[in-house]
Amino acid sequence: VYKRQQWSCSAQLFNKNTATPNDKEALLVGGLQYGTATETNSSRLFIKNVNWPYLPGTLDEIKKLTPLFENSGLHTQQITGFDFTDSITNKLSNYSYIHFATHGFYLDSQQAVLNFNQELNKEALAREPLFRSGLAISNANNPNTKSSLHIPGHLLGYQIANLDLKNAYLVTLSACETG
Repeated sequence: VYKRQQWSCSAQLFNKNTATPNDKEALLVGGLQYGTATETNSSRLFIKNVNWPYLPGTLDEIKKLTPLFENSGLHTQQITGFDFTDSITNKLSNYSYIHFATHGFYLDSQQAVLNFNQELNKEALAREPLFRSGLAISNANNPNTKSSLHIPGHLLGYQIANLDLKNAYLVTLSACETG
């Protein structure tokens, strides 16, 4: 009952305080290339033998969404292939509408601790779901070790929660395990 009341309150606040954006910018992310997995790269996500396959339907998805946004008067940018890098995350505040079509993941605490990566505190990893969930971005299978992301090639839940999305009117996650 508590959760239901909390969600109801949030929906009411959303309806009262959210105005249609004046700036008409949309970002559509899909058709990402995740690269070739190599066992020698120590910067990979803390899941053993993870290999994100290409998702051809995600490119089709953003291609079908583009005319819908453009017919509504929105300027639309598509990001595909190897173009979604950590530097893009700093620019998300420029968009009113953001659509991610990529791999999503959620690990239970036991999975994450068993496959523990030294980059994160083991206790925090077990306790905090936002450290164990996220999205795969370009080159996630073989990420750039010079990335500014905590786990290169991936946006973890806590990073997403801390993104500057104050100008976003709608953000859509079209991926598995995005709950």
